[in-house]
Amino acid sequence: VRVGGQRLQDSTHEPSPAGRPTGQPPALDPKRRHEPRLTCRVRASGVVYAVRMRIDYVVVAYRSEADLPACLASIAADAPPNSRIVVVDNASPDDSAQVAESHSSAPIVMRSDTNLGFGGGCNLGARSSDADAVFFVNPDARLAAGVSASLAATLEANPRTGVAAPRVV
Repeated sequence: VRVGGQRLQDSTHEPSPAGRPTGQPPALDPKRRHEPRLTCRVRASGVVYAVRMRIDYVVVAYRSEADLPACLASIAADAPPNSRIVVVDNASPDDSAQVAESHSSAPIVMRSDTNLGFGGGCNLGARSSDADAVFFVNPDARLAAGVSASLAATLEANPRTGVAAPRVV
């Protein structure tokens, strides 16, 4: 897996010959406690945040080939190095899946045979995650520097919080 130009070695994300399409991450085991795996520093507006949680970013794509490159680049630039980007191609009639597969951030691309809708695509991507947090990003959105660190810091400081959203401008 490659995130932000950095190659990550993690055997839990190797393709499985038994049932999962190549490159699809493993399903989340609800019985397993997911401990933070890595502490990294992310600079945002002059503030240094310690991000202890592992983050998966889920982008649901449908007719998004024009928007995906900038979206994926903004995620890769803002994501902590222990993160994954998952693009769910919602049976898109354009080249969204191919654009995602060829992007330098090397996202995991999951292809749905039918259009599950945005919520269904989010659910499919979230079920594949074993991260501490899942951030859903629209393909036409761009992450500003520090958004990931700010949201992660909010979630870490408030362990009973289940949802956090950035200000949309």
